[in-house]
Amino acid sequence: MFGVFRTMQNLKIRRALMLMPLVVLCCSFCVNAQGQVTYPILKLDMGPSRSAAGLQEGFTAMTVADSGLVVDGIKIEVGTTIAGETIQQRDRGAIGVPNALIYRDFWFTVNGGLIFTLSGLESNETYEITIYSWDGSSAEYHIADWSANGEFCLTTNWTNTTPATEDEFAFSGNATADANGTIVLEAIDNPMTSNPGQYFCFVDAMVVSTLTPVNIARRPVPEDGAIITTKQTTLQWTPGHTSVSSNVYIGESFDDVNEATTADTDIFRGNSVEVSFPVGSAGNPYPDGLSEETTYYWRIDEVEENGTENKGDIWSFTVAPKTAFTPFPVDGSLFADPNLTLSWIPGAGAREHLVYFGDNLEDVQAGTGGTDKGTVTDPNYKPASILQSNTTYYWRIDETDGLDVFPGKIWSFTTSLPDMGTITMDLWENVEGDHTLVNLLDDPRYPDSPTRSEALTELGTVNGVGD
Repeated sequence: MFGVFRTMQNLKIRRALMLMPLVVLCCSFCVNAQGQVTYPILKLDMGPSRSAAGLQEGFTAMTVADSGLVVDGIKIEVGTTIAGETIQQRDRGAIGVPNALIYRDFWFTVNGGLIFTLSGLESNETYEITIYSWDGSSAEYHIADWSANGEFCLTTNWTNTTPATEDEFAFSGNATADANGTIVLEAIDNPMTSNPGQYFCFVDAMVVSTLTPVNIARRPVPEDGAIITTKQTTLQWTPGHTSVSSNVYIGESFDDVNEATTADTDIFRGNSVEVSFPVGSAGNPYPDGLSEETTYYWRIDEVEENGTENKGDIWSFTVAPKTAFTPFPVDGSLFADPNLTLSWIPGAGAREHLVYFGDNLEDVQAGTGGTDKGTVTDPNYKPASILQSNTTYYWRIDETDGLDVFPGKIWSFTTSLPDMGTITMDLWENVEGDHTLVNLLDDPRYPDSPTRSEALTELGTVNGVGD
């Protein structure tokens, strides 16, 4: 993320009916009926239960109540084409056909169609959508046309004919995500259905696949920017579709991790054929444990069979201490807003926060002189009145886990002079490349289309956590 201070205002300092089916039961790639290689990134098995007893291997179970579920960064929301229409869920039990666990349970609507909204995809990227659609309880034709962002995508068509092959009732088509990385799939009644307007939309399962392989690691655990509460963790990731192993890098500097090669033994931690890597325990990087209140940066480079390395993104996580940390205003800030709200990141396991605040350092240290402001459950505190201008205030947060109290550091800030103005900070997020100005200048959104803008009344720098 780039932040640029751009505008000063009186500041004194300042991503056809039935289509041929797709074979989807595979590991990292599939071959469709046209001979194209596709790469599944989302595999959902619909039904009334999330029980493993009815779940096809390699799929994620989804019930109607799971609308809003996020799987590997993709959010799935569910609706209907008719307001008030109820989505039905059924489980036929074991049926003794290929892909029995997919075909045994399903969703359907009685009158209208289904709408699936998939977000978190790559903007303007084309995907292959495969929908399994079958039930064995009707001799009629049940035909639905599916559109993707308003464009025809595929047609599903079934009767009670028993599936003879695992993909007989899997129907595929291409869909392109919009500029926001969203695909809206909508089913409407096809005129050729036997009973127009009823029971035309059935979904047993859905698979979303890319048409080109993703060659870099993705979906980090811990999530990028996460705060963890233990001194050891296991790094996990989804590997590139065509990689055979991963090179692991971890360190305490963004730049060092970004620039490291396999020759940098202090940052390069080895090659792994697994998709997990422990840190902070004996025999692993940081054997004595990760340090509290420290941000760690890590990178996974995917290695192809021919030895090609695909450099990964830089991810980070921070280890929380038992005490409160990362105060706002930042410790030592100048020109703070007299009408501010104090906030902080809670210590690991904290249930309540004891607030001490005042303009006398010794009183805040001792908790005397009216500086004891009581206990709050949320990590923020707003002073009872607007603060005095050009005054230094001190504050401390003691954390409690219900048993022990962990006294915090003393932080301070100085309020602004009277009649101070504001400065506009423009932020550009998800800029391609590393964190250098040249990449921001090359971004087509710069300078007129920042991700967001904020009017600031104070300036500060981050101490102790991250770069």
